Amino acid sequence: MRRDGGADAAPREGRPATAAEDWPRVRDLLRAALERDPAQRPAFLDQACGEDAELRKSLEGLLAAHEEAADFLESPAEIDRMAAEVLGDAAAPALAAGSRVGRYEILELLDAGGMGEVYRARDTGLGRDVAVKVMRPWMTRDTARLRLFEKEARAAGAISDPNILAVFDVGAANGMPYVVSELLEGETLGARLRRAPLTVRESVECAIQIAQGLCAAHDKGIIHRDLKPDNVFLTNQGRVKLLDFGLAKLLHDPREDEAAAAAASASSDSNVMGTPGYIAPERLEGGGTDRRADIFGLGAILYRMLAGRPAFGGENTVGELSSTLTEQPPPFAADGDVPPRLQRVVWRCLEKRPTDRFQSARDVRSALQALAGSPSARSRGPRAAVAALAALAAFLGATVFFDAARPGSEPRAASIHQRIRSLAVLPLRNASADPDQQYFADGMTEALVAEMEQTDGLRVISRDSAAALQDANTDRAEIARQLRIDAVIQGSVRRVGPQVRIAVELVRAGTDEPVWNGTYERDVRDVFALQHDVAGAVSREIALVAHPAREHAPHAETRSVEAYEAYLRGRFYWNLRSTEAAPKAIVQFNRALELDPLYAEAYVGLADTYAMLGDMDAMPHADAYARAEAAARQALDLDPARAEGYASLGHLRMHAWRWEEADRLFGRALEIDPGYATALQWRSYNLASMGRTSEAVDAIVRAQQLDPLSVIINTDMAQILYFARRYEDAVAQCGKTLQMNPAFAEARRVSFLVRQRVHRDAEALADLETYRRQPDGGPGGSVGYAYAVLGRRGEAAAVLRELDAESRRRFVASYDFAVIHAGLGEADRALAWLDKSLTRHDPETMILPADPRFDSLRGDPRFALLLERMSLPRP
Repeated sequence: MRRDGGADAAPREGRPATAAEDWPRVRDLLRAALERDPAQRPAFLDQACGEDAELRKSLEGLLAAHEEAADFLESPAEIDRMAAEVLGDAAAPALAAGSRVGRYEILELLDAGGMGEVYRARDTGLGRDVAVKVMRPWMTRDTARLRLFEKEARAAGAISDPNILAVFDVGAANGMPYVVSELLEGETLGARLRRAPLTVRESVECAIQIAQGLCAAHDKGIIHRDLKPDNVFLTNQGRVKLLDFGLAKLLHDPREDEAAAAAASASSDSNVMGTPGYIAPERLEGGGTDRRADIFGLGAILYRMLAGRPAFGGENTVGELSSTLTEQPPPFAADGDVPPRLQRVVWRCLEKRPTDRFQSARDVRSALQALAGSPSARSRGPRAAVAALAALAAFLGATVFFDAARPGSEPRAASIHQRIRSLAVLPLRNASADPDQQYFADGMTEALVAEMEQTDGLRVISRDSAAALQDANTDRAEIARQLRIDAVIQGSVRRVGPQVRIAVELVRAGTDEPVWNGTYERDVRDVFALQHDVAGAVSREIALVAHPAREHAPHAETRSVEAYEAYLRGRFYWNLRSTEAAPKAIVQFNRALELDPLYAEAYVGLADTYAMLGDMDAMPHADAYARAEAAARQALDLDPARAEGYASLGHLRMHAWRWEEADRLFGRALEIDPGYATALQWRSYNLASMGRTSEAVDAIVRAQQLDPLSVIINTDMAQILYFARRYEDAVAQCGKTLQMNPAFAEARRVSFLVRQRVHRDAEALADLETYRRQPDGGPGGSVGYAYAVLGRRGEAAAVLRELDAESRRRFVASYDFAVIHAGLGEADRALAWLDKSLTRHDPETMILPADPRFDSLRGDPRFALLLERMSLPRP
């Protein structure tokens, strides 16, 4: 098991390596032994040395020598001098002071590790001090080792970032490969932790810089794979540097694994490379490795900094590995100073399954940056907040202009934190000259809402509700009153050629007091980071933190701007909810998938569109729902944490009468995203059909609270109250909904049904006539039923004839005929049409168990037999 910057030393040809020749490995084992209590060391030596008596004897001698040298671990030169005395000259440094490697003059030994030795040297050409890392000559005979040494140089040299050790030169002199890098003054994080603990603030700031270094590496397609405190360097200037890319892997390059495994197997009984306690579980299980393995390593380092102990322990290496696979780290002290939000970030990083972790280093960095700005992690006045925002803007490469609190004013973060707990994102105005860019402005609004929904402790009103009031030219005070919010975000999007400019402001809703504003300008290729930055800036301004339980924005799975644009166009058409626009939506979603076949959210868009076409009877139901099912499953295969995918599957299961499975899927969607109003909306219908009417009402009420001005959710609330036989409440709800949008035909349909139930026949008839004059108010089951129960039997019969004629041209649900015959009191015909409807599996049959229009048939045994065919759960 490798524990340092390179693979363990290989034996010389023809005989086992002596302890002196294998000094890098011995040194690692020595450090591992010293990290254990003296009482645990014999057992560790038994496991580490096995039958190697010489290795055991050497380690025992070194441990004894250590007892007489208190600074043994703190000085690499002292370590090697001690080793030379105990083991012989073979462990002595390979280079002497004053010798040269190329144009570099060796000054002193700085450190020694598994891949070689690091020296301070003088670059005689440029007149500066540098660090020179060399391999000992006898090591170079191992070609696998040599490849790892060279790969470390290539990997680090490919990355240019302040948080990655900078590589200046590579070469070979006298058969000795070397790498030249910047000279760092300071100590490793491991040495610092052995010397003294870090504060919470220091730990968070260190982790932010580690995450930034990982962002830079991952952007180059490089995974570190050996994150641990000894591979993190703390400079005297406060900079954190990632070291040792000896185990780094290029994404999508299996040859990297093969080469590294060959090097590891040369001297180890395990081909799992890395440091126990910091290796991700999927690597221990032999699974594939991606960026999320580094997220686990970062989490283990953060835990070590905050808790003062490793996340995973054990009496020996096997115990550490077993703990990593099967156990959770010990909880933080209940009376400690680690904030709960920070603890959640740590636990999210250390999830056993990669899909449950943060999905990128940027996500971790953003969560930690938000914490670093909150009062629970550090104290910041207005000047510090301004400086941090400016630094972040420069760091991300954006052009950012902002307006913050004036010097001398009260610390704004604390006061806003007390008051802003809810906000609405008003639709961003399309400031482009091209009106066709409206889809892009809508997409930016949706993305900003999705990003803000990840903020812990913040209630975010849906775009639809905010848009409803904005379209009515409602002032902000009235918006605040109706939506019960503290603040609004408003602004504009301007796109000119390849540049995108977003101007946003956060305004206190009740007083119009400006809280913050910013203007962000980026290349369209950086649109994803741009959305994240805007949301992050608002979160930091109100001193809240991104919630670690959900980190998915609608575009999270694609890096293709073209695919994202196609997705936005698809959603634009889908939101029109018409049979004319739906095919255009499908074209755009498929275009997005052509550009990026792994774009999960585009598959969700396809699933929603096909399901809508099936619900609208605009496409054969079996075909529509099968296509929707395939798309939803593909979305979840790509992203198992996609709430929308589970909700879409739940909707389909409900239509398939698989009630309990549908409920579990809706529940899973809401576990991932408790604020997903659509999942609650659909779940309410499923619960009503299962006979759980009080739970159905609770679900639709929660959906309405999340999206209070959504006309469709408010209409469905009236529908669910109708199913619950709470007719007066349903009448009142219909009145509220029609005030919001008198032209919404579906609300008018529910209104005439519920008014008839409370014997407001004149009002019901007036609603019915208004409905029939609307474009979507054609003949249907509800129209014929209403005429029938209102005593207008001739009109009801006429609707039946219209439907019969219409069915010769297009699909008409048998359920519509059954409803009208039930209203006319024709039980036999109603039951016959219901039998046909169930056989055809009409979408409308989903509501049969709850539908009050069939109450007159519920005492008929034939109706009970029909319900048995629907696999309803027993009460």
